[in-house]
Order: sequence, then structure tokens, then C-alpha cells
Amino acid sequence: MQVTASVVPAVSITCSAGSDGSGNINFGLVLPRNTATIDSRTSTYASLFTVHAGSDVQMTTTFSSPTVTLLDSLNNSLSFIPSIVGAQLSSSQSSATSISSGGVITMSSSGLYYIWLGGYVTVPSSGKPGNYSGTFNLTVTY
Repeated sequence: MQVTASVVPAVSITCSAGSDGSGNINFGLVLPRNTATIDSRTSTYASLFTVHAGSDVQMTTTFSSPTVTLLDSLNNSLSFIPSIVGAQLSSSQSSATSISSGGVITMSSSGLYYIWLGGYVTVPSSGKPGNYSGTFNLTVTY
């Protein structure tokens, strides 16, 4: 009987770009009855996740629900609707394909994959003034 094992590199994700330069998304000032959008395929303000793992392997992505709740200090809420796209090359943002939670991505031969996060926030006419924030979680596993 033969026993075998395949050891793969640990998965790591770094986040960069984004509207604040460190990977965070900041829509800035948004008036009631307006929508603020950061296009994941075209905006330099989209957050960029660089995934490092084994070369040419398939990985599963999971992330926050289709809506991320943003809260202010008084627990008033807004909804962030994310848009996630990915590609094997960092230069391929505009042609990147949509990624859904539970979807499969294939790492490049150099063990890299790039994921851009954008989306939108709509402030209803009843939106309360305040500073809103929330968290988007991304996990990539073998």
C-alpha cells in the first residue's frame, strides 16, 4: 500500500486600492434619494483583493451575503449591494468575470488571482444623516 499527500501553499489575501488607497470603499457624501456607485470593472476606487495560492488550482470563494448592512452610531441602516469580479491578470479588471459566493475560481500558473469589489449604496428619501459603515468578508479555500 502506498500513502501519498499533496502539500499546497497556504492561501493569503491582500487588499489594496479602494477609494481610500488601503482597500476600503468610501462612497463619500451621498444625498437622500441618490445612489452612489463604484463599478468593479472600471473604477480605480474598487477594492482589489490579490489572492495567493497554488498554481493552476481551483479555489472556492465565499463572501458576505448579497447585501451588506451599513450602520451609523444610532443603528440606522443602509444597504451596500456588492459587485464582485475576478481575473487571473491584474491588468484584466475591465474584462473580469462576475464571481458569486460559492463560485469557483482558477488560480493562474503563478498562483495569483485578482478580485475587484465595487457596488452601490442607495439612500432613500427617509435616510438619516450620519456616518455609516459595515464589513465585507471574503474567504477563498481549496
